Amino acid sequence: MKRRGQVGRHPLQDRPRLYGERYPMADVVAMPSRAEGFGFTNVEVLSIGLPVISSRLGSIADVIDHGVTGYLVPPGDGSAVSLAMERFAVDQSLVLRMREAAPAAFLARFTLERFQAGGGRVYQEALET
Repeated sequence: MKRRGQVGRHPLQDRPRLYGERYPMADVVAMPSRAEGFGFTNVEVLSIGLPVISSRLGSIADVIDHGVTGYLVPPGDGSAVSLAMERFAVDQSLVLRMREAAPAAFLARFTLERFQAGGGRVYQEALET
Protein backbone atom coordinates (compact mmCIF):
# COMPACT_ATOMS: atom_id res chain seq x y z
CA MET A 1 0.00 0.00 0.00
CA LYS A 2 1.37 3.38 -1.03
CA ARG A 3 1.38 6.06 1.63
CA ARG A 4 1.13 9.53 0.13
CA GLY A 5 3.08 12.39 1.57
CA GLN A 6 5.77 10.34 3.29
CA VAL A 7 9.49 10.34 2.80
CA GLY A 8 11.37 7.14 3.45
CA ARG A 9 15.06 6.36 3.71
CA HIS A 10 15.95 2.78 2.98
CA PRO A 11 19.20 0.82 3.28
CA LEU A 12 20.62 -1.13 0.38
CA GLN A 13 17.86 -3.26 -1.17
CA ASP A 14 18.04 -6.33 -3.36
CA ARG A 15 16.78 -6.05 -6.94
CA PRO A 16 13.51 -8.03 -6.49
CA ARG A 17 12.51 -5.87 -3.52
CA LEU A 18 13.40 -2.65 -5.35
CA TYR A 19 11.31 -3.54 -8.39
CA GLY A 20 8.56 -5.37 -6.52
CA GLU A 21 8.03 -3.05 -3.55
CA ARG A 22 10.10 0.12 -3.31
CA TYR A 23 9.97 1.61 -6.81
CA PRO A 24 6.21 1.02 -7.26
CA MET A 25 5.59 2.92 -4.01
CA ALA A 26 7.69 5.92 -5.05
CA ASP A 27 6.83 9.15 -6.82
CA VAL A 28 10.49 10.17 -7.02
CA VAL A 29 13.85 8.71 -6.03
CA ALA A 30 16.46 10.82 -4.26
CA MET A 31 20.01 9.62 -4.86
CA PRO A 32 22.18 12.56 -3.73
CA SER A 33 25.59 10.92 -4.11
CA ARG A 34 28.78 12.45 -2.80
CA ALA A 35 30.88 10.33 -5.16
CA GLU A 36 29.77 8.51 -8.30
CA GLY A 37 31.41 7.01 -11.34
CA PHE A 38 28.52 6.95 -13.78
CA GLY A 39 25.24 6.69 -11.94
CA PHE A 40 23.68 3.44 -13.13
CA THR A 41 21.09 3.64 -10.36
CA ASN A 42 19.85 6.88 -11.87
CA VAL A 43 19.58 5.21 -15.30
CA GLU A 44 17.70 2.31 -13.73
CA VAL A 45 15.24 4.67 -12.05
CA LEU A 46 14.64 6.53 -15.34
CA SER A 47 13.95 3.22 -17.07
CA ILE A 48 10.96 2.56 -14.84
CA GLY A 49 9.60 6.07 -15.18
CA LEU A 50 10.57 7.82 -11.97
CA PRO A 51 12.11 11.27 -11.68
CA VAL A 52 15.42 11.48 -9.82
CA ILE A 53 16.97 13.94 -7.42
CA SER A 54 20.71 13.46 -7.67
CA SER A 55 23.99 15.30 -7.32
CA ARG A 56 25.52 17.44 -10.03
CA LEU A 57 28.58 15.26 -9.94
CA GLY A 58 30.64 13.43 -12.53
CA SER A 59 28.58 12.08 -15.38
CA ILE A 60 25.28 12.21 -13.48
CA ALA A 61 24.50 15.44 -15.34
CA ASP A 62 24.70 13.36 -18.54
CA VAL A 63 22.03 11.04 -17.15
CA ILE A 64 19.55 13.41 -15.52
CA ASP A 65 18.16 16.31 -17.55
CA HIS A 66 17.75 18.98 -14.86
CA GLY A 67 14.15 20.11 -14.78
CA VAL A 68 13.07 17.46 -17.32
CA THR A 69 13.75 14.04 -15.80
CA GLY A 70 14.69 15.19 -12.32
CA TYR A 71 16.69 17.73 -10.37
CA LEU A 72 20.43 18.02 -9.94
CA VAL A 73 21.72 19.43 -6.66
CA PRO A 74 25.20 20.29 -5.39
CA PRO A 75 26.89 17.34 -3.65
CA GLY A 76 26.36 17.45 0.11
CA ASP A 77 23.67 20.16 -0.04
CA GLY A 78 20.83 18.80 2.08
CA SER A 79 18.85 22.02 1.72
CA ALA A 80 18.86 21.69 -2.06
CA VAL A 81 17.66 18.08 -1.78
CA SER A 82 14.86 19.21 0.57
CA LEU A 83 13.84 21.99 -1.81
CA ALA A 84 13.71 19.58 -4.75
CA MET A 85 11.64 17.13 -2.71
CA GLU A 86 9.28 19.93 -1.73
CA ARG A 87 8.79 20.88 -5.39
CA PHE A 88 7.65 17.35 -6.14
CA ALA A 89 5.45 17.23 -3.05
CA VAL A 90 3.51 20.38 -3.93
CA ASP A 91 3.28 19.95 -7.70
CA GLN A 92 1.85 16.60 -8.78
CA SER A 93 1.75 17.77 -12.40
CA LEU A 94 5.55 18.15 -12.23
CA VAL A 95 5.83 14.55 -11.04
CA LEU A 96 3.61 13.40 -13.90
CA ARG A 97 5.56 15.36 -16.55
CA MET A 98 8.86 13.96 -15.35
CA ARG A 99 7.43 10.45 -15.07
CA GLU A 100 6.55 10.70 -18.77
CA ALA A 101 9.93 12.15 -19.74
CA ALA A 102 12.02 9.63 -17.79
CA PRO A 103 11.41 6.47 -19.85
CA ALA A 104 11.69 8.42 -23.09
CA ALA A 105 15.12 9.69 -21.99
CA PHE A 106 16.14 6.17 -21.06
CA LEU A 107 15.05 4.73 -24.40
CA ALA A 108 16.79 7.51 -26.33
CA ARG A 109 20.15 7.12 -24.60
CA PHE A 110 20.62 4.09 -22.37
CA THR A 111 19.30 0.89 -23.91
CA LEU A 112 21.64 -2.01 -24.61
CA GLU A 113 21.23 -1.34 -28.33
CA ARG A 114 22.36 2.29 -27.84
CA PHE A 115 25.42 1.20 -25.89
CA GLN A 116 26.32 -1.42 -28.48
CA ALA A 117 25.91 1.03 -31.35
CA GLY A 118 27.95 3.71 -29.57
CA GLY A 119 30.65 1.25 -28.57
CA GLY A 120 30.77 -0.08 -32.11
CA ARG A 121 31.32 3.44 -33.47
CA VAL A 122 34.18 4.03 -31.03
CA TYR A 123 35.92 0.83 -32.11
CA GLN A 124 35.31 1.56 -35.79
CA GLU A 125 36.79 5.05 -35.47
CA ALA A 126 39.80 3.63 -33.61
CA LEU A 127 40.40 1.10 -36.36
CA GLU A 128 40.22 3.79 -39.04
CA THR A 129 42.90 5.99 -37.47
